[in-house]
Amino acid sequence: VSVYSLIIVSYRSMSCIDFVDLLSSFFMSFFFFFLMIRRPPRSTLSSSSAASDVYKRQLFDHLALALPTLSNLIYKTDEEVVTDAAWALSYLSDGPNEHIQKVIEAGVCRRLIELLNHVSYSVKTPALRTVGNIVTGDDIQTQIVINCGALTRLIDCLAFPKKGIRKEACWTISNITAGTKEQIQSVIDAGVIPPLIGLLNTAEFEIKKEAAWAISNATSGGNSEQIVYLSLIHISEPTRLLSISYAVFCLKKKKKTIHNHE
Repeated sequence: VSVYSLIIVSYRSMSCIDFVDLLSSFFMSFFFFFLMIRRPPRSTLSSSSAASDVYKRQLFDHLALALPTLSNLIYKTDEEVVTDAAWALSYLSDGPNEHIQKVIEAGVCRRLIELLNHVSYSVKTPALRTVGNIVTGDDIQTQIVINCGALTRLIDCLAFPKKGIRKEACWTISNITAGTKEQIQSVIDAGVIPPLIGLLNTAEFEIKKEAAWAISNATSGGNSEQIVYLSLIHISEPTRLLSISYAVFCLKKKKKTIHNHE
């Protein structure tokens, strides 16, 4: 699908002659690329996925050559070009931290976060998906997204009319609150928790589930002050009792750990 997106965005941004030349070079490159890959012996396919992982890594390395082009195309004014380029980035960032790092190094993070405020749902969706994929990486990769101002834009996404955007925003926040205590504090300072709690009280089940993960990750990874803050936020009574019980459990666990260390 990412190959299709790349072809579409290239067609819309080039002259006909240049596009034909690019398309010819593209498919010739793929032809020689597949010739160069040693397929794993048939006997190993059922017993191990190592050869398959190598194959996928080689395929990603080849597709990653398009990252500089994609990083330029997301700045275009044509909505369809931006949409297809953002979807291509979402596919490339959906993988291990090494793949996420390649996408970050293409310099797309700040622009993707700007696109979270785009008026078009078709642009906002792949931009949010890519940002969400990036924060599944390590703490440093997540911090890059925070530094680019993602939290403020995510608050707006939590109030977006489309259910898919609200769910995706909650999922993204849950991966940020799974990070360091400093990152959890950034979420609190940005004012993300109150609208998140609002969804936990009133939203559809799919959204509530993602919002609950965001709060749960914050309480399990936060410090004592952060846990107390989270437990005192106004939520419906059943959820409130559950959150306070969990907060007390986390505090006791932390005190026990400190005591053991001493």
